[in-house]
Amino acid sequence: MGNGLVGTASVDDTTTAFVLDGNLQEVAQAESPGGLLATTPDGSIVGWLGADGRPHVVEAGGGLELDMPPVEGGDHLASLISDGTTCKEGDGGNGCAAFVNSADGTRVWSAVSHGLVDTIPGVLSVGDVANGGRMVAMTSIADEGSCWGMFEVWEPKPIWETCEHTLFGFSPSGERILAGPAYLDGFGQGIAAVLDGNGEVLAEWHSRGHAAILHTIWEDDEHVLALVYEDEGWSVLRLGVDGSAEIAVAPVPDQDGQGAFVLPTR
Repeated sequence: MGNGLVGTASVDDTTTAFVLDGNLQEVAQAESPGGLLATTPDGSIVGWLGADGRPHVVEAGGGLELDMPPVEGGDHLASLISDGTTCKEGDGGNGCAAFVNSADGTRVWSAVSHGLVDTIPGVLSVGDVANGGRMVAMTSIADEGSCWGMFEVWEPKPIWETCEHTLFGFSPSGERILAGPAYLDGFGQGIAAVLDGNGEVLAEWHSRGHAAILHTIWEDDEHVLALVYEDEGWSVLRLGVDGSAEIAVAPVPDQDGQGAFVLPTR
């Protein structure tokens, strides 16, 4: 955020969100039980769900913090969208909306900056929401995996649905979707995939042997970054939507099971 950072750290089962300035000095902190951060598609606003159930956002390069309406029963912030660069209504836009998942993965709420809180029909858990109102969300879950769909927010029926992939999030432009396997369990996610807006697979990568894909994020509209563990070392790969792959950060040795790299939320 600006010259600083927003991050989380967990100690003794308590997760805290921290705001740091450009010198990495702590500016603010707050308990965040869900432990997850979410950003608007352009990364200008970042937030988390506070211990009081309120989505808390940081904007203006880290210079402004705001609370949104409380969500009773919420566990973590899944996504943020904004009509402008601020959650303050009437200040260059109509504010923002936060999407909150429940702890048991059975309910989703939206909390908008002007004070309304509503449940989102037809879904169990939100993966991401793009500006303009398209949403990827879980529609069902079973022992063998989950099914996900593309929705228009507040419409209970999906535009399309897949039981082959978990849908993680939209590319910065909202045109593509980052995905993983339908069944997420164990060490790593096994595959990484990019889908187009109609659910068709554009590219897919599979881990082989003892390699494990631990985390994936969008770097830009054309590339995905993947955190990989292999041969007791950590590296970051850059995966292109054309199916290409290259080393973005060279492997470094593992140290007592601690991941060497952290991929940013956006």
